[in-house]
Amino acid sequence: MITAPLIPLTLSIFFPARIRLVNYLVLLPALLWLYVVLPLWHRSRFRWETLTIKLTYGWAHAFAILDLIRGRHMAWTATGARKREHRLLWLRLVATVWGTGTGLLLIAVLLWQVLRNGHSAIQFAPMLALTLLYLATTLRLTFARAPGRSRSPLESDPTNHEAKVSHATHQLPHRGGRAPRVRAGVAVDGAERGL
Repeated sequence: MITAPLIPLTLSIFFPARIRLVNYLVLLPALLWLYVVLPLWHRSRFRWETLTIKLTYGWAHAFAILDLIRGRHMAWTATGARKREHRLLWLRLVATVWGTGTGLLLIAVLLWQVLRNGHSAIQFAPMLALTLLYLATTLRLTFARAPGRSRSPLESDPTNHEAKVSHATHQLPHRGGRAPRVRAGVAVDGAERGL
């Protein structure tokens, strides 16, 4: 998703007359796979956050490749550790400048081609819709909460073991219509299960 705006930018600046609705048919299988098949395939809800995660790991891969080229490998940092927060800030800054900049530039070029050069608005409508989705996803990444801030009180309070166990047992599958028993933080259903 990082390089997503480059092709439409190139096409809309240098070859606007070659952009036709029929050319979008090549993208149809990929769009159907991403927005129809994958959401049906997953057990959990496939929401807008999923696109933000895809964009985030795209940028994480780009930063990892850049670190590899520079020979400055980043050491592993445990989840929740406060070390290396500057890397997250750099990721957000670069993703915001690149994503917002290319998204706004593409919208400006599309409007310029339609209003100034007289091209049909219909031929640029799918590109505009996908650009708006890309821009919204980038802005979601920009304004995401900092690590450690959670919506769930279960995740934000590490001492709330009872609530975590209660929450975890609701996630377990129930056999025979009966709820599993909980003993010492371990779900027990008929036979003892160890960790």
